[in-house]
Amino acid sequence: RWLRRQYNIFPLIAEVVRADERMVVTYSSSLAHVYWTEPDRPLSFDEIRGDPERRALYYFLVAHSGIGLVVTRMLDGAHVESLTGRALITPTGEVEVLSGDDPLADYAPTAVERRALARLVQYENSGDLVLVGAYDPERDRCICFDDQVGAHGAIGGRQFWPFILSPRGLVPASFPIDDPLDLHLLFRRYREQPELDVLDFVGREQRVAAQS
Repeated sequence: RWLRRQYNIFPLIAEVVRADERMVVTYSSSLAHVYWTEPDRPLSFDEIRGDPERRALYYFLVAHSGIGLVVTRMLDGAHVESLTGRALITPTGEVEVLSGDDPLADYAPTAVERRALARLVQYENSGDLVLVGAYDPERDRCICFDDQVGAHGAIGGRQFWPFILSPRGLVPASFPIDDPLDLHLLFRRYREQPELDVLDFVGREQRVAAQS
């Protein structure tokens, strides 16, 4: 309370939904999702661009100085646009710059980050527009869509990179973690066969998956 009084910080609301008949917006930290309620299915970039009203909102958001990236679905991957350029991301994290500068240069310089962004936008419950708050790499600061003094959950700088505090040896040094889903097998092993070596368990599960 003292901190909020001193710095005039408003009460934090972790996640807010605002809706009317045609649109729903959800946001938390530096990530926001915008949904059209009709039709009752996810929209692609081409569908948004093909409708005059949707296209107008899309380019209004692209031009907004507080928004760093507007991300939309493609048939296979994601379309990303900023004030200075636009690009396609493949599911494997490769980038094809379509015009202008690479919009991902300051936000997702690694394939790990780009794959995460492409996967996020393909989820059925992700927004028709996924908005990433603007990020300033020189000051290492980003724009949040709610009142916060820190941020995580989107991309741009350190906010993308998590860490795990664990007992020594819980995660072997040779165990690859390129995605949060990589931890699933690790945790399954401790639930199902804790006596089995981690890498042996993971190798067995991967062989079973390849054969199925």
